[in-house]
Amino acid sequence: MSKLLLIDDEEPIRKVLGLYLRSKGYEVITAADGEEGMELFQRERPSIVLTDIKMPGIDGVEVLKRIKKISPETQVIMITGHGDIDLAIQSLQLEASDFINKPVDNKALLVALRRAEDRLETKEILSATHEYIKRAEKLIAISDISAKIAHEIRTPLTLIGGFADRLRKKASLRAQEERYAGVIIDEVSRLENFINDILLFSGEIVLDKKELHINKLIADVVLLFEEDMKEQGITIHTFFDEKVPVVMQDKKSLEEVFINLIVNACHSMKGGGELTLRTEYRQADNNSNIIRITISDTGKGIPDTILNKVFDPFFTTKTIGSGLGLTVVKEILRRHNATISIDSSINSGTTVTIDAVV
Repeated sequence: MSKLLLIDDEEPIRKVLGLYLRSKGYEVITAADGEEGMELFQRERPSIVLTDIKMPGIDGVEVLKRIKKISPETQVIMITGHGDIDLAIQSLQLEASDFINKPVDNKALLVALRRAEDRLETKEILSATHEYIKRAEKLIAISDISAKIAHEIRTPLTLIGGFADRLRKKASLRAQEERYAGVIIDEVSRLENFINDILLFSGEIVLDKKELHINKLIADVVLLFEEDMKEQGITIHTFFDEKVPVVMQDKKSLEEVFINLIVNACHSMKGGGELTLRTEYRQADNNSNIIRITISDTGKGIPDTILNKVFDPFFTTKTIGSGLGLTVVKEILRRHNATISIDSSINSGTTVTIDAVV
């Protein structure tokens, strides 16, 4: 059953309804007024809220407005008294899922709760469908990028050909030879990385899953950047949970994940800052065990207008790069039964959270 928040300023109603709802299997949290109710809602995030319409201070209609602003999917059922029909109609217009009259009839209450549960289930299905459609659209984008691929391949190949020709014509100039050779190596590497990103995202590369300790993998990746970060004025903090178990995962692709995320964090901290990496072995809400990995920086942050696009194929704010970095990161993690989320505030830094089910 769902977690339910009951808000009513009458203690007898809270006690009676609370006992009845718990007998029906609900996890019930109660609040004596709207202000306490909003505090509990922010902390507990129940999927259903049952609130009296008329209360001192923050009334039920205002509670409804605030909850819907924070969490539109939450189902809010209004408890109305005699003469509150106008407020009940207003609540429905504000997307309350239902209203029931005082004194509360148990049968009417169960009907309203059943409707709320049905709406929650429908929203979950729609959300899953939406996520599937978004993924399908991204896959379609990958299959429809011939122009982008041509551009990405043609540019480095043109440079490679041009500098190779200069090397042939000016073989006697040693300094130029070295410089041209360096450009060739860089462009070949860029081309290889781009092709590798395409193959990873499309699932063409088969993961080689072997025993792996995440703590050691992250520590080894951090070592790759340690000197460069010191030069940039970036301080590194690592906190590894010793309870994190050995898992069966693909080392190479996960190295790419953490390299990409650390590079992004460093890029956001031009002029210095702090980078914190943390692992934690914990139990999730569904009783499964997860490894949670967080990577936090004190950089410039990501604007809200961009945050919901960072996983889209070819989206980038950088002048160099394919724009597939975080797209590939998300796909690699999906194939490792893991999810990724990003929380960011302008000038307050960014935190990337990875949850891997083990």
